[in-house]
Amino acid sequence: MRKSDFYEVYQANLKMLEREINLVKKSIQVTLGRKLWLQENGSDNSKVSSCEEDITAGTQLYTFLICSWLEARLMKMLYESSNAAFTDNEIFLVRNFPTMTIKWKECFSMAVCKSYGFTYISEQNYANNFSNGSISQQNYQNVFSLFVDIDDAITIRNRLAHGQWYKQFNSKNKKLVNYPFLNLYTNVQKLDILRQYYNEIADIISSYVTYKDKANSNFDSGIQNKIVSIREKKKRILNSNFDSYCQPFKRIEHNKMEAFKRK
Repeated sequence: MRKSDFYEVYQANLKMLEREINLVKKSIQVTLGRKLWLQENGSDNSKVSSCEEDITAGTQLYTFLICSWLEARLMKMLYESSNAAFTDNEIFLVRNFPTMTIKWKECFSMAVCKSYGFTYISEQNYANNFSNGSISQQNYQNVFSLFVDIDDAITIRNRLAHGQWYKQFNSKNKKLVNYPFLNLYTNVQKLDILRQYYNEIADIISSYVTYKDKANSNFDSGIQNKIVSIREKKKRILNSNFDSYCQPFKRIEHNKMEAFKRK
């Protein structure tokens, strides 16, 4: 297969995954509205509990799909068509790294080295290769720090992919672990912002891969703006109000039930 053929395959896979993500999200929102309507109208606890279980199950599936999206997005980026994009040899190297987190880091490192003329050495931090205090160095360090969040997501993806949908073990499957990621991203609202957050990380790295003129000041300022946007999304996750988020879905359920009564 040609490089363009691989790109089309991974693009199609990514589009299908995004469709699945949206379907699960809508299903959770409908169930949230149903649960609130049942509570407001004095329904028995068994129906409310059933909704809560469905919401928990849907939220775990939504988490899994979003974390899986990281791999699909990476594969699409590997086969981008650009003079600054990855060569066949570079693609081979990236695909043979042992973990998805390392693949993401090395994609970024390769793109940086190609762009700025650094000698590529695997699993290196290139901050000291930039002029000290420069915007390019600051951008590099800020982007490099984001891979911690990607690593956390991939760990959770692996736990869920191994069937640990309700309770999770450590990597050796010997004891239960309380993963901070799952404690933070507890509902569809936060996960939806997280999805936007990951998309902006991918856009930043893709910019390093495909944008030819990195010496242009517009490139550095564009990366800075994206980093600011990512930080704002982190704050939105922490400050999100889930009760307010759910109210529109309750109104939709209310209107649906009122229309049903009138029939």
